[in-house]
Amino acid sequence: MKFLNIKHILFLLLAALPVLHPLQAQIRINEILAINSTVIHDPDFGEFSDFVELHNASAHAIQLAGYTLTDDAADKNKWELPALTLLPGQYLLIWTDGRDKHPGDTAYVAYKNAVTTMTALHANFRLSGGGEYLALFNQQGQKVDEVVYYTQTDDISFGRNAAEWQYLGEVTPGAANSAYGSATMERAGEPVFSLSEGFYAAPQVLQVSSSEPGAVIRFSFDGSTPNSQSPVFPANFPLNLTLSIKARLFVPGKMPGNVVTKTYFIHETPDLPVLSISTSAAHLYGFDFGILQNAIKDREVPATIEYFEPQTGERAFLSVAGLRVFGTSIYNLPQRPISVRFRAKYGDDVLKYPLFAGKPIPAYSSFLLRNGGNDYNNAFFRDGLAVNLVKGKMNLDYQDYQPCVVFINGEYNGVYELRERLDEAYIGNNHLVNPDDLDYLEDSLQVVAGA
Repeated sequence: MKFLNIKHILFLLLAALPVLHPLQAQIRINEILAINSTVIHDPDFGEFSDFVELHNASAHAIQLAGYTLTDDAADKNKWELPALTLLPGQYLLIWTDGRDKHPGDTAYVAYKNAVTTMTALHANFRLSGGGEYLALFNQQGQKVDEVVYYTQTDDISFGRNAAEWQYLGEVTPGAANSAYGSATMERAGEPVFSLSEGFYAAPQVLQVSSSEPGAVIRFSFDGSTPNSQSPVFPANFPLNLTLSIKARLFVPGKMPGNVVTKTYFIHETPDLPVLSISTSAAHLYGFDFGILQNAIKDREVPATIEYFEPQTGERAFLSVAGLRVFGTSIYNLPQRPISVRFRAKYGDDVLKYPLFAGKPIPAYSSFLLRNGGNDYNNAFFRDGLAVNLVKGKMNLDYQDYQPCVVFINGEYNGVYELRERLDEAYIGNNHLVNPDDLDYLEDSLQVVAGA
């Protein structure tokens, strides 16, 4: 009888082994984004931080208390996960922003200017865009998964497709990885538009095509970036009203192609320059994080901007830039003032275009779209009038001025004052000095740049 009991116990232990081992092996590092410039912001601080995504690929729930994540091979206990349960098939995002916060913790959030309760996981380390080591350990200190990655690129993640790690031009936080990836970072090409962007006196019919084998053209006209779930561009698309169209190619075995943006103005004949802004509506009008909806000054969101000349109606430039709300009090007006910033992480760190005919400045790192300030809803042009009164007549610095019409995601958003932005670059441009050599102070000796 004693022999039968031992045999029965051994049988149970052996039977359990195949169950226990996969539980450890099936939770894995699924996707990482080491340089997040425009893809997604975290739900607590509203910042475009890097992240690691875990995935429970097993058929069993896994308790994560005691699991650790590290980017240091010599310190496997660098950051411990809290007592969370990862359900079968579930994904978990960990923001690698160096803040070391768990859900329920509190932290100061700059854009709210308040202490806020956290809802997401924030590791105590940051991912390096130059490449590094990343590993996950279980409660017993056993390595569950690891990956060594190399130099990364803005807004391209590194993730699993079956057993292979690939570069993914379509980032999918909290969801299954995109099927459009490449081990060599090969991209699909760009779609060809049948019509040039610009102004049309009557409705048009637009075709978008590609000669690349296997290409599927997906598009959006709400400002969002087209992804593999976006609608396929039809054979003929009627342009009956002003729209900003974004399209890109999806080809099996390659990352999605670059997004091509074109704004078409139907029945619009403005006498002023036109600036078209195209971005995810949530960036501007979202209930929590929308910078225009909530007049948030301490957030910057990415957007594609197109500038059209009034005389010819031709597009003078297209660029991706960061948008911020600015001002001491004028940001509370219904028409929010917008600061446009050019940064290398979006594409170009300067705009190479002479914005103002009266100044021979060939490039700008930023400019303002001002709402008239204290003259809002009155004459609106008094600031511009004052600028033009002193031009060429007095030896005074002034912010040059050009009224322009602004559209956001194809919708008319009013007339703005296109202005130079007062910062160290303004002094450098207007006085032919190196802005890096300047100490720039504002208000009550607040240091903006320099010492």
